[in-house]
Amino acid sequence: MADQPPAGHTGPWQFSNGLITQNGEYWADWGSYFDQKEDRSWRCGTKGKDAIDLGLLSGSPSDCTFNFTNPSAAYDPSVTLYRIPCVVHVITSGSQGNLSPTCVESGIRILNEDFLALPGTNGAPGTDTQIEFFLAEVDPNGNPTNGITYTNNNSWFNDNGNYWNTLAWDPDRYLNIYTNTASGALGYVSSFPQEGSAGSNSDRVVILYSTFGDCATQFPFNLGRTLTHEVGHYLGLFHTFDGGCGGNCSSSGDLICDTNSQSFPNSGCGSPSSCGSLDPVHNYMDYSDDACMYEFTPNQARRMRCSLEFYRPDLAEVGPAAPGACCFVNGTCTNVFNNECTSAGGIFEGGNTSCSPSPCPPPTIGACCFGLQCSDLTPAGCETGGGVFIGLGSDCADNACAPRACCLSSGDCIVLLPEICLSVGGASDAADCASSSCAPPACPEDLNDNGSVDFQDLLEVLGSWGACGNCEEDFDDDGLVGFDDLLNLLSKWGPC
Repeated sequence: MADQPPAGHTGPWQFSNGLITQNGEYWADWGSYFDQKEDRSWRCGTKGKDAIDLGLLSGSPSDCTFNFTNPSAAYDPSVTLYRIPCVVHVITSGSQGNLSPTCVESGIRILNEDFLALPGTNGAPGTDTQIEFFLAEVDPNGNPTNGITYTNNNSWFNDNGNYWNTLAWDPDRYLNIYTNTASGALGYVSSFPQEGSAGSNSDRVVILYSTFGDCATQFPFNLGRTLTHEVGHYLGLFHTFDGGCGGNCSSSGDLICDTNSQSFPNSGCGSPSSCGSLDPVHNYMDYSDDACMYEFTPNQARRMRCSLEFYRPDLAEVGPAAPGACCFVNGTCTNVFNNECTSAGGIFEGGNTSCSPSPCPPPTIGACCFGLQCSDLTPAGCETGGGVFIGLGSDCADNACAPRACCLSSGDCIVLLPEICLSVGGASDAADCASSSCAPPACPEDLNDNGSVDFQDLLEVLGSWGACGNCEEDFDDDGLVGFDDLLNLLSKWGPC
């Protein structure tokens, strides 16, 4: 093969045809590669806190050092919103690892669902950290960008070589995310911000391409949570199981007092226990499956915000200090932050704008049918809720969604909602079927409705000759267009 691993490469190597090799062994895909490992060392390639040379540390702010966390109220999410510009460097090897812009955007969306605990998402039960991420709109040279780069390089795809020296955007001002094989892990960060290398070209988050966004295929890590986990490291969080049981919670283990002590990483879901309490299996910083994870704790949020302030001071934009009015299509108004408004599909009216009085224009509404139930909604609100919109002139007070007589072309009358009647080619009648004016057609043999049974009708019968389920040429409804139907048509020949 032309794309052989270079001399000295010790991690796994993925060929352009998808085959993976390491130490003379081969695997068909990443799933089978991970299955052959007895532990979950591949779950996260970020080194443990105990493996780091503390000599790198100097002059660390006292509230979120490498050895201590003070969850001061100064770092509470209510103080302000931080917005972090991101650039995602998609590294490919031929067709391997190619992520579409839509896929990349979904990864950032999931990151926000988790960090902002957005209602209606998998991250909703967690803590709103008021740290928001967005794809950069301006590159380091001041040019417009979508915040995504693409590079086809087989060596870099296999996480080999100092690709960051070529690809990195100013790490002081951008969160640089790279997708490739991540050296055989689901993901990793190059270093914690407290180590002293924040802002160097090598300062990065690396994600296995098959775990990224809602296009991820690496079950059970296919819900985009690998990026959430690694960005937690990027902002100064350790694994919940770091240090095991015992010790002062603010100066040992993960340095977080509102995560239960944990003796070893968890896999799967369930309700495991260690250290005399339930393990924080739902925390993004454990090794649980993506489906189990839904929370950062309040003290984790404060440590990340402290890390941003002191170790990445030029990275985040400061958001609004107060919420503003958010308008929705149904005319309701809610005072929330800008990011929460747009994520929920609203239009933000500006910080400090009050919902009393509401700046939102009254909606134009009509009847929306949910089966037999009726709600007065806007067209968009009806569609979003899965209803059928009857029209702006309709009103639920008029019983717009009640079933009515539906006259079919056969003359049959059945009770249907008006919109369903129209969809099957019927005519809706305000009466019920007992009093409806539905009547069979005067001359069903006049197939083209020109007022006469003629040669054109004969051709239609001959064209449908044979087995025919529920077709109008089957005048005697026996499931077959045959001689009886032909004789029936000929007996009505002429004006009709």
